[in-house]
Amino acid sequence: MEKAQPNFAAEPGVLGPDAAILPDRGPGYKPKYEPEALRQFVSLDGERLVTDTRRVAKHFGKQHKNVLRSIDLMRASSVEEIAEFWRLNFEPRDFVDERGKSYRAFQMTKDGFLELAMSFTGEPARLVRIRFISAFNALARRLGAFLDGRDHAREQLQIRDAVSRSRGTEGSHLMHQRRREKRHLEAELARLDAPLQLDLILGEVAA
Repeated sequence: MEKAQPNFAAEPGVLGPDAAILPDRGPGYKPKYEPEALRQFVSLDGERLVTDTRRVAKHFGKQHKNVLRSIDLMRASSVEEIAEFWRLNFEPRDFVDERGKSYRAFQMTKDGFLELAMSFTGEPARLVRIRFISAFNALARRLGAFLDGRDHAREQLQIRDAVSRSRGTEGSHLMHQRRREKRHLEAELARLDAPLQLDLILGEVAA
């Protein structure tokens, strides 16, 4: 017997424009996505921007099981190029609801989303598709800037560490100083290497 699927399309705010972008401010104005609006559409997996079938079903007003069916058809394709595209852009990610029941779901890249969403027709679907794409693009720019800044900070730490090591060979007093500096440098490096959190990126978006 098929497991009942939650109806994400029944959730409020599916196509609410106020929940997605700031109001239009006249000709030439480019809408700026608010952090909470971006979070509605896109999430972070490591250093990849992704979305998932639950978000797609909710915002496009689709039954989740129908979104899953579209992805399953791609997965089962006898055309190797289509099957390979599925492997590269979709990943099973089951979730557990508030009652403790487990359901199938998929996480997908921007390319996977675009392929899936092309089958959703009509002006409302076009609007939602544009919002997803805009959210991906806005966060991609901020993520790129964040990663560039992190790489620069790591390079600066490496320079400081090299200088500290060099000084540490010049005498016992400087050797003790080197030990203290090494602890601080290692702590800063650990902070830079910590797993990325979407809140860090969203903080940049809000600026």
